[in-house]
Amino acid sequence: MKIYNIAILGCGKVAHLHAKAVQNLANAKLAGVWSRSKNTAETFANQYNVPFYNNIEKLIKQEKIDLAIVCTPHPFHFEPVLEAAKSGANILVEKPLASTLEDSDLIIEACKKADVELGVISQRRWYEPVKRVKEAIDAGKIGKPVFGTINMLGWRDKEYY
Repeated sequence: MKIYNIAILGCGKVAHLHAKAVQNLANAKLAGVWSRSKNTAETFANQYNVPFYNNIEKLIKQEKIDLAIVCTPHPFHFEPVLEAAKSGANILVEKPLASTLEDSDLIIEACKKADVELGVISQRRWYEPVKRVKEAIDAGKIGKPVFGTINMLGWRDKEYY
């Protein structure tokens, strides 16, 4: 069985969920981490007993990374994704893909050019209310939607941004 080497780029709160998930996969290994802050990366790496890097390309090349999971705050997705793609790793990005449409387009183009796979986390698709709306759309119960809005209450402190 092939073991996939996985790196986490960005070591904040959501990165812990990813690290624990990777550790529970029989065919995957958390092989290293990177963060914009050396102290954050070092603390996270020590907790999961993996190496930390201050250079994404070195992490991907030295640890032979198959997949890089980008967990930085969303305004900071762009650079790590581009670096990881350019270095040859497949990418999984926490939502949203980027903060602007232009950055999203550049990310998609960079991944195509590098011939790497790109995915975006969208965990709410499995929430019961979301599944019911999808079923109603598929069954034609509400016609063909052409526009939608959602109000979702959430909170992020100043440090997040």
